[in-house]
Amino acid sequence: MAAQPKVDEMGPRHRAAHHSRDWRLARRSLASWQNRLAVETKGAEHVENGFRVDINQILTHVEQSQVMSIFFPILGKSLLIDLRHDAEEGPYVTLAPMAASVEDRLNEFGELRPHFGKPENMLAVPWVWRVGGLKDSGVLAILMRRMDETGSREAGRTCEECYVTLLQAERDQQLAIVKGDGFRTIWERK
Repeated sequence: MAAQPKVDEMGPRHRAAHHSRDWRLARRSLASWQNRLAVETKGAEHVENGFRVDINQILTHVEQSQVMSIFFPILGKSLLIDLRHDAEEGPYVTLAPMAASVEDRLNEFGELRPHFGKPENMLAVPWVWRVGGLKDSGVLAILMRRMDETGSREAGRTCEECYVTLLQAERDQQLAIVKGDGFRTIWERK
């Protein structure tokens, strides 16, 4: 069996084919990596990106909480959900930059919705997994159902728009990583 030539020994056409094959393999391995990280709700515990999570516990808390902040440290964004509502004001859903603390976020909810006042408590979930895990795990479905139960279709639409925006932000960040935009190399070629 003949040894493959090193990249430096290849001609320009062969080098281009070699790099394009590497790129296809890298894309394929990224897709399989993402599939392996899909959140499974069948088991109580799941490990994704090295973090152990009891997804059933998260689902239970999302089912019971009125005020929530699901924050994405990697993206620097938070999905804010306030399901408190009355005849005058419906549920509130928006994307916001991450807050410095839970107390700051509680104060912000009080300022955004003075009619309801500052919440007594809030569910804060650091979502360190891929954004698509919100849908795969059932968290998004519970949120949508709970918003529908309030009678507000607008809140459900806003939640879906926020989810799509988060997916796009994640894709943009992945693309920036691949291209090196906003990143500095540790080692440089000479």
